[in-house]
Amino acid sequence: MPKNTDPSASEREKNKFHKLLQETLDSKEFASEEELNAYLEEHFTGRQISEILDEQEPDNSPRGKAEAKLDLIDPYNAEASNRRHAIAATKLDPTCIEAWVSLADTYQSEIKAEAAYRKAIELGELEFESFIKESLSISDKNDPEEKSWLWGHHAARPFLMALQGLADIYESQDFYDEAIDMYEHILRLNGNDNQGVRYILLPMYFIHETEEKIESLLSSYPNECSPQWLFSKALYTFQKTYTEQTEGGSWQFEEPEDLENVNDMILLPQLPKAFHEANALLKQAMESNGMVPLFLCDMRCSYFSSADSCQVGGADEAFMVAQTTGILWALDPLANLWLQESCFGPLHRELLAKDLQEHYHHVAELDKMLDQVEIAKIANQELASSTTTTDQIRKIVLSTIAPDDDKIMSIF
Repeated sequence: MPKNTDPSASEREKNKFHKLLQETLDSKEFASEEELNAYLEEHFTGRQISEILDEQEPDNSPRGKAEAKLDLIDPYNAEASNRRHAIAATKLDPTCIEAWVSLADTYQSEIKAEAAYRKAIELGELEFESFIKESLSISDKNDPEEKSWLWGHHAARPFLMALQGLADIYESQDFYDEAIDMYEHILRLNGNDNQGVRYILLPMYFIHETEEKIESLLSSYPNECSPQWLFSKALYTFQKTYTEQTEGGSWQFEEPEDLENVNDMILLPQLPKAFHEANALLKQAMESNGMVPLFLCDMRCSYFSSADSCQVGGADEAFMVAQTTGILWALDPLANLWLQESCFGPLHRELLAKDLQEHYHHVAELDKMLDQVEIAKIANQELASSTTTTDQIRKIVLSTIAPDDDKIMSIF
């Protein structure tokens, strides 16, 4: 295959190459696998992507001219400049799905972006009708050994991106039912989930959906080993086990006075066997990225404001996990304490009790006025503003890690 180390090869160039490769192979018939490999060796192997693309004859069709305009779009260019190129592409070929998606991506206005995404979706449903039906048919079989893969048809990728763009707008506008329906539709079309929709959907299920949907999504990707997935799976298992052990009772403290002695409320030491699965999953999650709990337990940590890249197992990945799933842990004081004790060794429960007590009462007072989503936001803000928890956890972590562990020490 061509070299992927070429720094001049943009994502768009790579996508164009994969589309070219797919079209080339679809147009030819090979008598054997050896003949196929020989063809790839002669025409593609060891060559730069840009070199291969430059050899192609210019496409003067409306679609070719539109794609040439899209080639001028650069994320580092001014937004207005990219928008002009995208608008020009839609005029050259109004049926070009990628042009409408590119146009939507240039808008700050969600109303304008939504209109462009809807146009792309409308065109995609017409152009890829047969592929969509095939993907939905595969998905409806519920065969764990066979997943739909519309993403594998390169021309359909902009259509899937348009669906996700619209779903993201629904979520940002708090239309959670519509967003969930759209994300689920994307997974039905592309069960392999090359877009990472499952990472968005799982936290939404925790807050808005049923236990059955959480379990179904988790079981759909049994080999998933990302920290975000594993920590969420451990959290769900802990919550389910605790609910079973309390005969279906709430995992929030039932009465404020129960918080006077947190030591008496914690059931973990008395039920080690019942929580074996949750503990095992948490251990597995820690092995994937042991820095995640530092950020989950310190929602106020501002060491990383953004991450342009994500090093697997590193602090930037841990921060991204906390950004997407931290609210789930913040909503559950017992699970948060379990995480702290499991990952940081024995904690001073008396010190943590006061912090839990203060913030639980604050959230409880708002329970009658706010819906579940607003409670989640308030809980997150309250925990994020707590200097007490931050200082305590940092002292405990610093006292338990090796002094020469620069990788961890650097974030303090």
